[in-house]
Amino acid sequence: MLPAEGCRVAAPKWPIGRASADESALWKRLWSAPVAAWWHEQWIEPMIVARYVRLALSKPEHASVSRLESELGLTPAALQRLRLVVEEPEASEVEGADPYAHLRGGAA
Repeated sequence: MLPAEGCRVAAPKWPIGRASADESALWKRLWSAPVAAWWHEQWIEPMIVARYVRLALSKPEHASVSRLESELGLTPAALQRLRLVVEEPEASEVEGADPYAHLRGGAA
């Protein structure tokens, strides 16, 4: 079970030199996602997530991006394959929440 509210463990330090603003934003968003709790539990190397971030932003069409998304549990199908389930959120968390607000740069 993954926490519906997301991972509460602090994101690791960016491991590849200096992160761009976009890399930093995606890095923080990924490490606060529910699946990041599993990454911490399984000792997933932050370098793997960093490589995903860098590649996803620089070459999103690259086949390795899809592969890393699958391995890191970043898609619904990957979560199912890994047998990871996000807890049901409290009713007050769901009301009026916009799950895509982060993509538009707004708040939920």
